[in-house]
Amino acid sequence: MDLRRTAAATFLCLAFTAAPAAAGDPVMALDDVRPGMRCTGYSVVSGVDPVAFDVEILDIVDGLPNVGTPGLLVSVSGPAVAETGVGPGFSGSPIYCPDASGVPRVAGAISEAIGEYEGKAVLATPIEAILAVSPEPQGERPVGRRSNTSATNTPLIVSGLSARVAAKVTTAAERSGRRILAAPAGPLASSPRRALRGGSAVAVGLSTGDIRLAAIGTVSYVDANRVWAFGHGFDTTGPRSLLLQDAYVYRVVNDPQASLTGGSYKLAAPGRTIGTLTNDGFSAVAGITGRKPPTIPIEVRVTDADAGVTQTTRVQAADETDVGNPSGGSTVSFVAPLAVAEGVSRALGNAQGNLRSRMCASIRVSEFGRPLRFCNSYVAGSESSGASGLGSGVTGAAGEDLGHAIAAVESFKYGPLHVRDVRARVTLNRGARLAQLVDVSMPRRVPSGGHARVRILLRQNGKFLRRSFRFKVPRGLRPGHRTLVFRGPGADRTFEEELLLESGEFARSPQARSSKLQSPKTVMRRAKRRLQSEVASISRYDGLTLRTRVKGKRRELRVYDDPTMRISGKQSVHVRVLRFKRRR
Repeated sequence: MDLRRTAAATFLCLAFTAAPAAAGDPVMALDDVRPGMRCTGYSVVSGVDPVAFDVEILDIVDGLPNVGTPGLLVSVSGPAVAETGVGPGFSGSPIYCPDASGVPRVAGAISEAIGEYEGKAVLATPIEAILAVSPEPQGERPVGRRSNTSATNTPLIVSGLSARVAAKVTTAAERSGRRILAAPAGPLASSPRRALRGGSAVAVGLSTGDIRLAAIGTVSYVDANRVWAFGHGFDTTGPRSLLLQDAYVYRVVNDPQASLTGGSYKLAAPGRTIGTLTNDGFSAVAGITGRKPPTIPIEVRVTDADAGVTQTTRVQAADETDVGNPSGGSTVSFVAPLAVAEGVSRALGNAQGNLRSRMCASIRVSEFGRPLRFCNSYVAGSESSGASGLGSGVTGAAGEDLGHAIAAVESFKYGPLHVRDVRARVTLNRGARLAQLVDVSMPRRVPSGGHARVRILLRQNGKFLRRSFRFKVPRGLRPGHRTLVFRGPGADRTFEEELLLESGEFARSPQARSSKLQSPKTVMRRAKRRLQSEVASISRYDGLTLRTRVKGKRRELRVYDDPTMRISGKQSVHVRVLRFKRRR
């Protein structure tokens, strides 16, 4: 059945007689709710306008998993939910029950599935628990018990991604235990503007712009500019500073296997930013309209040097620095590498095969006078392209490097740093750029501290190439028979989805201790210098190196870099090192 027609028919048949008002609807205390009551629920099943469906109060239960307080067990019916039941996206749908005088009052909001086939029986959070989550948290933390149910693990909707990148991200999310659904960016025509009211579709946005990442739910209650939604928490971390957005629902995807998959879900896309999500409690999320949160601009510009075409991906990530990044990491650390992957995917189109690229990234931080920068080259061989055509090390390694740089900023332990923007410039070149190191030769005797000529044999696309270069033999190399190992880094790793979903802590070098107590200014100045060095050190040498022992310590020396190709593999050569002779 066409859900759009169902929605229209529902409007005509029910005349929306108990439609929730724009603000401050009357509420019903839990003590006044009785099993057997016939009530009405509201939610969007297509477009932006809520439709009504029937709700019956089955029982009053003790100890909702997500709140730890009594709640409602309800069943749903009616044309709007007859085929699909309810599932993710319906969370927060308000339930209006008539009081003794017949006045409809908000008794609660749908919050959790119980695993029933077809998703017709669900749990609902009482409106009292929902309104207890203040839109002005003032540092408060949610009070209640965490739930282990899958219903509260709100799936994220990502829109604006190409099919290849979306497939990689959703697969990686499943591995990490988080559900991410890919959706179209939005309707072709502009969706109509509607003020939020009970039953409206709402999004808690992590980013907006070319890539939109959000959790979709339903508005439970509106009072002036204050909004409550979901009927359960998002991450249940307390104070937040996320994007409060309206949303457009394409349809409800029919999936009756509630016990296996979480049930039918709303295929929807986040819309306009209309306010700030300020509190993430156990029984609801709450926010304020008209006050937008701070965001961090991300810009990834990818140039296809062969085609002479440049494409730019622009994203604004929610900035929760001033509320302590309560989810454990910033949104930008996830979205920025994702923007690199998407930018490269758009630039490449269906192209596969060997690729060579260079990325230069900068992170501007308010507390620093100069941007934090690094540049790196990346090579993807045809064997690393994968069947999808996206598996290049350009996306995996470049995204990982940018994620490490952002993680270094986030792990700064002398106070929060405010990222002003993140920019990345990527240049792509197609063609045979990867060669295999086949053989190495050099004189049998080499002088310690002197120069030696090295000849190498390479194989590239079935052809053999010869190169030669000179390098300085380390003076500390001990005389005698030695084995010198020449090694090339090879192609970069393929597109690793986990690198886009989790950025580990950036490794810091050990800090030297001083017997003298340093002043706070000195400590801060040195910490900033270390951070600048850490980000700059992400830049790597991608040429041929020599690994050996110098004065008993393992050393890796840079010996040869061909700007036209990257050399893969390793070869060793045995030589006799002559004693170093000082010149007189």
